[in-house]
Amino acid sequence: MDYLSPEMVSRQPHDHRVDTWAAGVLLYEMLTGEPPFHARNAGESLDRILSADLKLPSSLPEGAASLIQRLLQAEPSITTTIITIIITTINNNNNNNNNLYQ
Repeated sequence: MDYLSPEMVSRQPHDHRVDTWAAGVLLYEMLTGEPPFHARNAGESLDRILSADLKLPSSLPEGAASLIQRLLQAEPSITTTIITIIITTINNNNNNNNNLYQ
């Protein structure tokens, strides 16, 4: 159920950004072993999804926590796209590698 984005849960039109949501859920689960919107029952989980009520464990590395927060946004228009993340990561790696040789 966590893989359903807020716009899907509320039966709103949606686009490719639902895949970004799913990637955020998958990353959270891979790093914590738990679903991000776990609750006592399905209704509470759906409410948490709709509001993107994300509780990040303090054990998550800062970069991972930041990435997950950018991927799991209730408002699709402010969700970071996968392409933006890839380009930013490549640019950061290139900048870091260039600094190694200076």
